[in-house]
Amino acid sequence: MRIGILGGTFDPVHRGHLHLAQEAKKKLALDKVLFVPAYLPPHKESKKREITPARLRLRMLKRALAGKRSFKITDFEVRKKRKVYTVETLRALRRRCPRDEFFLLTGADNFSILHQWKNLGTIFRLCHFVIARRPGFRKSGMGEQKKIIWLPIRPLNISSTKIRERTREGRSVARLLPPGVNGLIKKHRLYRRRNF
Repeated sequence: MRIGILGGTFDPVHRGHLHLAQEAKKKLALDKVLFVPAYLPPHKESKKREITPARLRLRMLKRALAGKRSFKITDFEVRKKRKVYTVETLRALRRRCPRDEFFLLTGADNFSILHQWKNLGTIFRLCHFVIARRPGFRKSGMGEQKKIIWLPIRPLNISSTKIRERTREGRSVARLLPPGVNGLIKKHRLYRRRNF
C-alpha cells in the first residue's frame, strides 16, 4: 500500500490539513492518509502549556475525519506522552507495515528547517518526503534530495495560529474548520483563555 503520513499538532485541525491530505491522496495515488497528532511536538516544546490537551485534539481530529474512509488516525505519539521525533514514528510504522511505501506530507514552511530534523538521512531512507509547494515558493539547497517530491497545490490561507487568534478575538472560524470541530471548540471554550 501507498500511505501518506501527515503529522502535526492539529491545534486545531482545519480545512487546510484536509486539503493537503486530499490533494496528496489524489496526485500521489495514495491508498490512505494517516494523521499523526503529536503529544508534544519537538519544535514547540517550550510552549507545552499553550498546547491544547492531546485528548481534545484527538477528539477534534476524529470529528474532522468522520466519514472519510481513506483518512485514518494513529495515536502512537500521543500514547507516548512525551516528545516523539518523526524518525521514531516512521520506524514504528515500518516495523508494523514492512512492505508499504510511506510518503511523509509536509508544508513548504518546514522546508527551511529540514536541517534541524533529527536523523534526516534515516527519514529519507524510510519514506518519500513530500513538500506541498505553494505558488511563488522557491526551493534551494536540499531540494536536490532525490526522495523529495514537490507537490504543487492550490494553497488555502488557513493556519491553526490564525484560528486560535480569531477565536480569542471572538470572530467566526466555522468556515475554516471541518464539520464538527467548531462545536468542540465552543463546547470546551478552547483558545479563549487557558484553563486546563
